[in-house]
Amino acid sequence: MRRVAWLLLAVWITGCLWWCPACGGDEAGESDNTPDGPASCECRWAQLETGTSHGYLESVWGSSATDVFVVGLGGAILHYNGSGWTRMESGTDHDLYAVWGSSPTDVYAAGYPTPSGSGPILHYDGSAWSQVFGGDGTSHWYSFYGLWGTSAWDIFVVGEGSETRPSILHYDGSTWSPVDAGGTYSLVAIWGTSATDIFVAGSDAGKRPVILHYDGSNWSPMAGVEDAMARFYPAICDIWGSSPSDIYAAVYFQGLIHYDGQEWRQVDIDEYQPAAVWGSSGADVYLVGSTESMERGVLHYDGKSWRLMDLQGAGGGLYGMWGSGACDVFAVGAGIMRCAESS
Repeated sequence: MRRVAWLLLAVWITGCLWWCPACGGDEAGESDNTPDGPASCECRWAQLETGTSHGYLESVWGSSATDVFVVGLGGAILHYNGSGWTRMESGTDHDLYAVWGSSPTDVYAAGYPTPSGSGPILHYDGSAWSQVFGGDGTSHWYSFYGLWGTSAWDIFVVGEGSETRPSILHYDGSTWSPVDAGGTYSLVAIWGTSATDIFVAGSDAGKRPVILHYDGSNWSPMAGVEDAMARFYPAICDIWGSSPSDIYAAVYFQGLIHYDGQEWRQVDIDEYQPAAVWGSSGADVYLVGSTESMERGVLHYDGKSWRLMDLQGAGGGLYGMWGSGACDVFAVGAGIMRCAESS
């Protein structure tokens, strides 16, 4: 869903993973269609103090509001237990860009390669982190940017590989195996509703924007994505949905597109420039990014309109989001912010 390390990649990939300031303000865009889902609550953003040193933080995931994992540059992994943050020993200095888990004792993190090897996949078993993938035994390397799964034995990691290496790996509970997606892609984000309904986003070999859909048997490019992004540079950087017919894809520093189950269309968010998207329902969706004037901000959709939220003057970029519910959202980047229900 923006960082120094991504200057090593082409702009069409790095756009998803680099710097983004933000803001606070007023209304962005209106929608006549109110999606199903519980009404969102009013939460208030505040900067969290971790008490630990770290570089830019890239991704966040948790099993609950009292079990949150954050990963970032230099192999940083932070953990929140509901009362405080600790820095965990990751065993790597690779930059980490993705984190996801099936439970508090089954968490994965993945990231970018160093000159000496492939990007790693790390696993946390509830006690310690260990590396479970560091390459395929060849000189080819992988860069990993997205993680998602349906269970402990059905996990996907997406990214890019050197030459013709596959950009998707799948874990079946015992082995990480390459996935034939039917082409050469650079993929940065993944989300799904089930094992037979998965969406991954990025660019194809021609640097055109692409969103692939997996139906449980085959991967296929979705129609209309390039048309929906007609005025955007092809830099999809995040994807999230509330259902198979309510999916958002953030186009880094440019805009937002939406899938209604039939076609992809641009969403009117004025000049807001998103870097990541997450929600608790179709009527409670968040974007982190910046305004046209490059002020940091979070844009919120309540099912009717998009509005900029007040960040209480906190500074620094935000690059990733996750929440335990409508009234508890974490955003990470230069630091960590949390939106909790107003008392």
